[in-house]
Formats: sequence, C-alpha cells, structure tokens
Amino acid sequence: MPFGPCLSHFLGIPSWLLIFVVLCFYFCRCDWSSDAGLEEPLSEGSTTSLDVDLQLVRKIFEQLTRNHWITVKIVSCLREKLIPSLSTICSHKEALAIYLILPEFLVMLDAQTSLPLVLTLADAVNNLNEKSEKILREWWSSLQEDYLIKHVQMIKTALHILFERWTDTQLMHQNAKSLLQVLKRLYKANLKPYQTLPLSEFYITIFLDYLYKDLTFWHIKHRTPIPENETEEAVPVIFCEFPFVLNLASKIQVFRFDTIIKKVASVIKDASMQQEPGIPPLPIFNLKVRRETLIEDTLRKLHLADDSELRKELTVEFVGENTSGKVGGVRKEFFLHVFEKMLHPEYGMFAYNEESKLMWFPTHTSVETKNYFLFGILCGLAIYNYCLVHLPFPLALFKKLLGKKPLLEDFIELDPVFGKSLQYLLSYEYDVEKYLNMSFSVSWQNQQKDLVPDGENEPVTNANRKRFVDTLVNYVFNESVEMLFNEFRRGFYKVCDQEILEFFTPQELMAVMVGNTDYDWQRLQQNTLYDGGYSPSHPTIIMFWNVFHDLPLNKKKDFLLFATGSDRIPPLGMDAVRIIFVPSKGSDFYMPEAYTCYDMIQLPTYTTVERLKERLLMALSRHCGFGIG
Repeated sequence: MPFGPCLSHFLGIPSWLLIFVVLCFYFCRCDWSSDAGLEEPLSEGSTTSLDVDLQLVRKIFEQLTRNHWITVKIVSCLREKLIPSLSTICSHKEALAIYLILPEFLVMLDAQTSLPLVLTLADAVNNLNEKSEKILREWWSSLQEDYLIKHVQMIKTALHILFERWTDTQLMHQNAKSLLQVLKRLYKANLKPYQTLPLSEFYITIFLDYLYKDLTFWHIKHRTPIPENETEEAVPVIFCEFPFVLNLASKIQVFRFDTIIKKVASVIKDASMQQEPGIPPLPIFNLKVRRETLIEDTLRKLHLADDSELRKELTVEFVGENTSGKVGGVRKEFFLHVFEKMLHPEYGMFAYNEESKLMWFPTHTSVETKNYFLFGILCGLAIYNYCLVHLPFPLALFKKLLGKKPLLEDFIELDPVFGKSLQYLLSYEYDVEKYLNMSFSVSWQNQQKDLVPDGENEPVTNANRKRFVDTLVNYVFNESVEMLFNEFRRGFYKVCDQEILEFFTPQELMAVMVGNTDYDWQRLQQNTLYDGGYSPSHPTIIMFWNVFHDLPLNKKKDFLLFATGSDRIPPLGMDAVRIIFVPSKGSDFYMPEAYTCYDMIQLPTYTTVERLKERLLMALSRHCGFGIG
C-alpha cells in the first residue's frame, strides 16, 4: 500500500486531509510534480466523484484557526511552499482536491492576509490543463450551496480588496483579470437546470462613471486589433467581458451608453458629409405615419430606411395631428398601437395559444416573409429607444435571440396542456408503447407532422420517449420556424448590437423589452412627486389616491398607460416610475391631461370625489393626453 494511504489509515483521518496537513506542517516534502505515492491518476475513464468531506474540513479548520500560532504557521507554509507549488501539482484527484480544501481555510483569514494567497491560487486554477479543469468544474457543480458560496465569496472579497488598493498598473489589471476568470469558471459551473446559487451572488458593484469608461475600452478592444508589439496582458481589465458580474441595472446602463455612442457616431458621420461648417443635424429618424394605415405606412418606411437611420433617435409623427415628431409620448403611443395591431390574431402573423395566451411563429403563413424581418426591426427599434412593448411570447423567443436552446419547460409555458402531457410521458411508470399507443407523428398547429421519416409507424417506447420529447421540442421551436425566426432575428439585430445584448440573460432581455407586471400601487403613490402647489396632503391629491386605490386592476393599468405611455412596469420595478402631479388652470369641469414624455399629469383642483372619479374615468377611456406631451 502506498505511504500516503497507509499513514492516513494509521492516523484515522482521510488521505486528502492528511495531504493538506503534511504539506502545511512538513513543508511539502513529497514530490507533487510526480505521481509517486498517490492513487487514481486522472485518465479518460476515471470517475470524477467528489470524495472530500468538506464538512470535516471546515470543522477542523475552525478548530485550528482558534490558535493564532497554528494559523500563522499554516499561512507561512501556504505562502512559502504549497501555494507557489500549485502550478506543478500532478493531475491526481487527491492532488486536485487541494483546490476545494484551500478556500475553506482562506475564507477564515482576514482579507488582507488572504489576498496574495488567493491571487496565486487563482493563477493556478486558470493554468490547469483541460482535463484537470473539467474535473474541478464538475466538483464545483456538485457542491452544496454552503460550500460553493465560500469559493465565490473568496474571489469577490479579493476583488474588493484589490479595488480598494487600485492603482492603474499592468499588474493590478492582470490580478483583476485572473480573479474574474476564476469567478467566470465558478459561474459556469453553477449554470445548470437547478442552479446552486442565485445569479445575484456573482454581482459586483461597479460605479456608473467607470462603466462608461469600461464600455469604451470594450469597444476599442473589439473594434481594433491588439497591436503586434502588445500582448493580451497589456490590455486593461474590462468588466464588459465578464457581464455576469453586472446586475440588471448596470447592464441596462451599459446598453444605454452603447446606444448613445452609436447615436453620437451618426452625428459625426452626418457632420463629415456636410459641405458647409456648422452644427450637424440631430441624429433623428422621423417616422411619419397615418393612423388609418398604421401597419402599411410603418412597414414601408422601415423597408426603405438604411442602417444608419435605424440607429438614430426615433421620433414619430401622426399625419394630420398637431403634435411634434420629437415627442416621447407619441413614440410610446406608436409602439403601443402598432404592436397591438400586428400581434392581433386576426392579422395572422403569429399562431395564438388559447390556453397560455401566448404566441409563436406559425409553421405556415400567408403573411409575406419580409414582414417578419420588418417586425424584427420594429422590436429592435423599441428596445433601442427604451420603449416597453407588449410581446406575448414565451421565454423561448428571448433564449433563441441569445443563442440559447429552448427546453421542455419553454414548451410547457407556450402550450401548458400539450407540454404537461409530455412531462407525464417522461415520468410514466408503465409500458408506454402498450398503454399510451403513441407514435413519432404529432398534431401541431392543426397539421399532422412526422417528427422522423415514417414517424407514424415508429412507436414511442420507454426507451425512446426522451428522444421523442426532445425531437418535438426542437421541431416546435427550431425546425418548423427556422426561416421565419431567422428573418425576425436578422431584422432585430439590424438595429441592436448582438454582442451588447448577449450581456443579458434571456429573462433579463425579456424584462428590458417587455417590462413586468409586478404592480405595487402603494409604491407608485410613495414615489409620486408634486409641484405647483400640490403636495401629498393637498385635499385633491388625497381624494385622487382614495379614488385610484378603489379602481379595479384594469383601470389602474389604464391609468399607468395614460400617465406614462405603457401599462407595463420597467425592468427595475415600480421605483423606476415617478409620476408628477401639477394643478391645471381650468375648472373642475376639465379632464386630467397627461404629458407622457415627462410622466406628468395636470390634475384640475376637483372639490368632490364624484367629479374627480367621473373625469378621471372619462380621461382613461379616451386615452386623453396621448400625443400632447
């Protein structure tokens, strides 16, 4: 029996823990760069099961670190012997276990002491060979929340200390990149159907002014090749290359910074084309449409627009109406109505599911293919101009836009009845072929489809039912709609920068485009501002909120639409909605008026609840205020 396991058995402790203790207290007398004395060298067929008792590790370290002398001795041994030798450790499972054991000790140290050790550990992790890195990633993925969080906290704490000491040197940038690379590996290990840690555990607070600088570096790196006389190490750390550390608010700011950069670029381009000096024209793409032919006018204008126009600031003008084309409220109203018309089941552009109230691309359509391309441009314009729109599609749409694969859960969202029947099929305990009598031929969107050649004659069995479900999900979300979706996607990214939007998760992209319905009406009242003599204690304001809170949900949503141009909540929640009330000069005979580009309402000084409610409901029913602000 090799020496290590023999001594482990004699002392009654696991060999992996003995290894750590020996390394710390006996100054690494064994040769970790070779295979001598260790069991189970990694091979193609070796198991990757985790044999380290981290609960015992934590318990022992908690006891050891109570003694200051022992802690100092371990730190000294780690700093002088073990940590520097990590890069030469052989590819044994027992040896690799050190990467799980070390963080349990390092997180017990104060941050200043642990920083140099964590930096060296990070470099060693990043330099693991492919086989060893895969083993470590699988181990990380199998860790329970209480243990995986320690690894994440160790890296985040080191980054925090690094930023506190920050000097703009190449070494600082290299250290930050090394730590972020390890955090990225941990993040990927956490990405599985049931995540161990919420994604928010990976967020790092980054100030807005630095975000703009960071995005500038990102643009330079991605648009300009690294000079031949410079190495990758010379490039500064760029957080935009690690978007998983950005929370949703930061990602939205990055996206908005990016659109500003593109709009400024269009100004510069226009200025360079001017023959005479002067102030360049504003980067405006004015869409002039008629209400009675809204869809036709919109699609025609988008078809004729070139790429540079689409990336300017969008303004909308309704023909024959006394409104300025630069009014934000008109733009919101435009998107509201054009999406409402194009997504109506009678328009025939998408297939509608009665059960989920969601839409998907049809397998066959009478609508021109180019309209899906133009619809994609329209969706791109909405997000590019920060307008929320109602897109009743499943999360699968946003997954596909980001290159993610839709799953059975997405099919259940789109078609709950059909989807749950597939779920039932997968968990069926008896003979599927005998009792369920299914084949690889299904009915989808009122048409029969063989999922495989001669599918009608291929039965679904216990052995192939997973393949049946996967094939069906792939058919619905990919194969059957490939041409139409690709046209939609092409139009969408004609406006938006795909590389920037890939910073978002599908759930985040959905929230940015569609908003949410997490209504908190009390929060709306708390966030409301007042001017011109109105205040929270003004009698008219008190009456208004009493009337408002008694309204049914649909009328409250109508009010939100009336005041802001959208009945959806912004992705960052109700705190992002701040309505301003000002008194109007007219008598209480007049209705409230809304200036949607300012989220401002002119509210007459009503003297009775009855008159206030009557005029408010009348204004909501007529959508007064649209096109005024």
